[in-house]
Amino acid sequence: MGTQFTVKIAHTVSKMMKIQQAFTSSYHPQTNGMIERFHRYLKEQLVTICVDRDLDFTYCSDWPIFLPAIVTSYNITPNKMLKLSPHELVYGQKFNLTAYVKLNLPKEKFC
Repeated sequence: MGTQFTVKIAHTVSKMMKIQQAFTSSYHPQTNGMIERFHRYLKEQLVTICVDRDLDFTYCSDWPIFLPAIVTSYNITPNKMLKLSPHELVYGQKFNLTAYVKLNLPKEKFC
């Protein structure tokens, strides 16, 4: 366990911000299922982009430019059980995509 996360300042800041720290084992993915599910989603999306562009995933070097779009798509996709997106859970409102305004698209069809 890294001492930088267990020092008194980290504990104090966590307490002030009402953050509950949870420590997981290194190299033991079963201890953090949420991030593992996100990694699976991320890899699926990157593979899809590279395949659509006729590139071998191993040699697809421009994948970093697609990360913001992939992360945004993940953050605005509602959870099946909660019926809310991660963005809504954090910010308390639906994501406002400027394309809705610029293209004059009805929001309800895309959210």
